[in-house]
This record gives sequence, structure tokens and C-alpha cells, in this order.
Amino acid sequence: TSVAQAVSQPYPYSNFSANLQFTPQVLHGISEILRTRRRLALKSSSVRRASVLIPLCTIEGRPSILFQLRTDKVSSHKGQVSFPGGMDEAQDGGDPIRTALRETEEEMGISSKDVQILGVFDDTVRSNGLFVTPVVGHILHPVNIAEVAFNKEESASVFSLSIHHLLTTDVQWQTFPLPGGKGNTIQIPVFSGGPVPIWGLTARILHTFLTHILLSPDLESIVTSSSSSEPVPSRP
Repeated sequence: TSVAQAVSQPYPYSNFSANLQFTPQVLHGISEILRTRRRLALKSSSVRRASVLIPLCTIEGRPSILFQLRTDKVSSHKGQVSFPGGMDEAQDGGDPIRTALRETEEEMGISSKDVQILGVFDDTVRSNGLFVTPVVGHILHPVNIAEVAFNKEESASVFSLSIHHLLTTDVQWQTFPLPGGKGNTIQIPVFSGGPVPIWGLTARILHTFLTHILLSPDLESIVTSSSSSEPVPSRP
């Protein structure tokens, strides 16, 4: 599909959002927003489901998000950037958090014991109709990219982008024509800075998370008013 239009647009970030650290207060604030907001939950008994983890982490002192570049050996989305995740399996009991944690351990070698679950984000739909549930988690220890034991059959590499980069670098909005020839279009964000551009489902989830959670005025309000330094308890 050809690109009809590309527009560069910055995020309306503040000093708070562009310079935040994943302190206990900030993690508590993210968890509170996810807990109290009205989540978009897609329901259907006939559609298979998948889950992904949005892995928040700290790398060389910078709050960041982890991504993986998929190999050419995987069955779908070859050579594209994704969050760790996969299909719901019987052992997960229909729990998207279990699915996301299991897949993250399989794909990135990050144990579920090292991930602090902050909440479940809005469901979205992949181009093939699959329902995908993003789970927001924070890796409890500082991450060294060189030491991430990723699955080389599924991932060509693992990389990170800092929150500061994501919020202060203009995102490219590409407008694509929708199938059907009726002149309808869809705008899709494209993020730069990694080994290849981030687009598609991963970019849509990332954009929505940045907009509705990290750029939410509620986050700064919660952090400012919070006097607690206790971390959010992790979910097994």
C-alpha cells in the first residue's frame, strides 16, 4: 500500500513528562491511572486473543521501553518491531497478564519475578482481526541490553527507546488509503530511533499509551500529591 501523506507532529509534552523517572511515586501513578480509567475491553467468544507486555525499564539511568526486532523465521510480521507477547494458551487460564509474562520470559528471557505489573491497558485489534491486550509492566532491575537473553529464533535483536526520546522526537503520521477504493484513509504513527521504524500495531499501542498514560495530567497530579514511597506490589 502506498503512502498518501506523511506529517511530522510533536507530542504536547511537559517538563514533568519528558524528564520523569520510574520512581515508586511515578509507578504508583501509572498503576492508579490504569486501575481507575475506563478500559477499552473487546469481547467476543469467537475471536482468539493475544497479549503483549509494554516493558518499562531503566537503562543507564534513563527511563525507557524495551522492543524486539523480529527475525525472518517467525510466521508473521517478519523483520518488524514488536513488544514481547503472543497468543493466549490454555495454561494461561484466559489471564492476559499470565500470557504477557510467559511470552516475555520465552522471548526475552526476563523472568516474571522481575516484572512489576502496573495494570492492563486498552484492547486493540490487529489487521487480521485478532484481539490484543497490552499489559503494562516495569522491570524491577536496571537493564543492560547486552545481557538480555532473547530468543534468537524469534528475535533478531532487542533494543530500547528512552521516554525522553519518544516524547520529544516528532512522530511521523503516515496516511494510508483503506481497502475498498472509496477514498477512506487511516493515519498510522511511525516512530524512529531504533534499528528500523516502529509502525503498525506496536506503534498504535505505543502512541495510545504515551498519550493516555504518560502524558495524562492525572499522572503529574498523583505524583505531586503522593507522599508514599512504597512500590506497587507485583502480581504473581
